[in-house]
Amino acid sequence: MLKLNLERTEKKIDVPPEVKSIFKEPLITYSLSKETSLYLNSFIIFDFQNDKAIYLKSATEQNKNIFFDSEFKKENGIAHAVTPLEPGKFLSFVMSFDTFAKTDRTFRKIDLDENTMIIISSGDVGCPNALISDTCDRYKDGTFYICMLNNEMSEYYKMDPQFNVEKVFEHKSVFLKPPHHVVRYKNLIFSTGFFERAFKIGDQIFKSDNELKNYVYDNLKKDFENQTEYDDYDKFIQNKGSFFDITTKDPKYTYEVMPGKVLVYNMDTDKIQQVPVGCSPSHVVIDEKEDCAYILSNNITGIDGKVFYLAPGRLSKLKILPHGVEKVSEFYDLKGYRFTSHKLIKIDGHPYIGTIGHPNRLYMVDCHTMKEVYHYDIKENILGKVEGDVRKYLNDIYDASAADPYRYSALETRGDFIILVNQSEVLFFCLKTREIKYSIPYDLPENYFQFTQHCDFIR
Repeated sequence: MLKLNLERTEKKIDVPPEVKSIFKEPLITYSLSKETSLYLNSFIIFDFQNDKAIYLKSATEQNKNIFFDSEFKKENGIAHAVTPLEPGKFLSFVMSFDTFAKTDRTFRKIDLDENTMIIISSGDVGCPNALISDTCDRYKDGTFYICMLNNEMSEYYKMDPQFNVEKVFEHKSVFLKPPHHVVRYKNLIFSTGFFERAFKIGDQIFKSDNELKNYVYDNLKKDFENQTEYDDYDKFIQNKGSFFDITTKDPKYTYEVMPGKVLVYNMDTDKIQQVPVGCSPSHVVIDEKEDCAYILSNNITGIDGKVFYLAPGRLSKLKILPHGVEKVSEFYDLKGYRFTSHKLIKIDGHPYIGTIGHPNRLYMVDCHTMKEVYHYDIKENILGKVEGDVRKYLNDIYDASAADPYRYSALETRGDFIILVNQSEVLFFCLKTREIKYSIPYDLPENYFQFTQHCDFIR
């Protein structure tokens, strides 16, 4: 374990009286450092009751010196700054919370009383060098479930707030990387394979985006050698266009996106179901009243150092049955890409799912029909102005890897409101009037940005 002190600052925010009356609990999200210390996030807490935003900065000079020179970092193979390590989910305590980072051997516990961050490794809980699943849900007794990828075995553990672990089951890994989200409901444990992406060209299967990219560009080199129009390879590639152009215009390189998987383990029968859903399945939301699970699939990957949109996002509905689950229907929209987070919303007892398509389209989906009820473009109708292929616009023009004032990816609900968060404001969307009713501006810490993010209430 490694304990770091957090630099705490507070700024006043103006909270409308109606927001105070509904949102009793603080809301937390995060931002990423533009410096080389991407692992060390800054956390932002919106204390609606006390009209303030609390900033907890971990990337102080003192912490960077401690962290990057530490044996802990070396022992756990933590990259200096390769990709943004975003906390996938917050597990809320009264005065402290945990946050899990993506594809890592660690997770972090933040204490709001002490203003400290404890970085805990898989070795600290008895599984040295194991990679930990990204995100999970906390239950009423304070426990949560995680998966550790240990060599070729996926080991599932129940963990309590003191980080005592109890192994639940293990199996030979289906996924090459740890699951993204691990959720238990009744006798079932769900885990999503966000990083398991596969593609098909003809009869050939590619098990990762790197395999696909290497195949395309290796064969383009052969194409270059067999032509006479261009003497320069770079000009030849430039004429071919972007990766999107190459893989959509040339039939030789046009690929099919293979389905992603959700694993469902039955604790009573000790059997595992592999349920096909969209590519890059991320989060699971359970409707306990109707015994249904809703799986969000991002349908994205990473190409040339940026987010690459493969296909519209998908929302899959699984009916929970005594023997396991059964996929019954799906929702997607041709302009709805990368559904980052989703929430179950009950209106007069009827279930809906709210989700956001990049960059700023809020969808409301009827859970019974799995059809769109309406969508709402936040601030500006960006997608409506796109002429032609939305996917081409998102891949070639819109930079999902950069900060964007119009991108809203964090979503929470209370009462008649949906909270939407971006890098400059917290918006309150009224479900009754179907419009933004309130906005609370806030400032990101200096030299910080938001890529995509989640938010949660501190309970």
